[in-house]
Amino acid sequence: MNYKYTPRFTPCARSIQVLKGEASTIKKSTESMSHRDSLDSVAKLYGYSNWNEIINSKNPFRDKFFAEMYSRKGKSTWKDIYKNYLKTKELTDCADSFRMFVVEHYKSFEKLGINNIARTGTRIDDDVLLQELVDHLQAKSIAGFLPQNLPSYLLNRHSAANSRI
Repeated sequence: MNYKYTPRFTPCARSIQVLKGEASTIKKSTESMSHRDSLDSVAKLYGYSNWNEIINSKNPFRDKFFAEMYSRKGKSTWKDIYKNYLKTKELTDCADSFRMFVVEHYKSFEKLGINNIARTGTRIDDDVLLQELVDHLQAKSIAGFLPQNLPSYLLNRHSAANSRI
């Protein structure tokens, strides 16, 4: 079976389905505009050169991350951190603020290499490892440090850090 991956979110955390809906609305309101032109106009509205740029920016990890963040469970998990983010950035709680929060956190995860740590073999910065372990401890309590409770990326990083000692 041939599987074709279709992106669900843009790099700026906007739902592609929602953008398609906006393009459809534009097309209906402008009789002379083609479907393709309406998609391109929506892409330009959000800072992309055309619709193909959005569709060709495929990233399954990013889509999974954004979907999780937008889920009810994700929003409740990140609620306190998001409130602190709003206070720190002096923002009001709205869809654009949450989108900025999601994108910033995705970029930090991406920078840490969490999406592909097993393949990259990247050297782990000790301060970054320490911060990840502290964050995990705060989220899961001391039982979170049992090997069976550590996420694989932290377990791999923890093992790598121990081998350097």
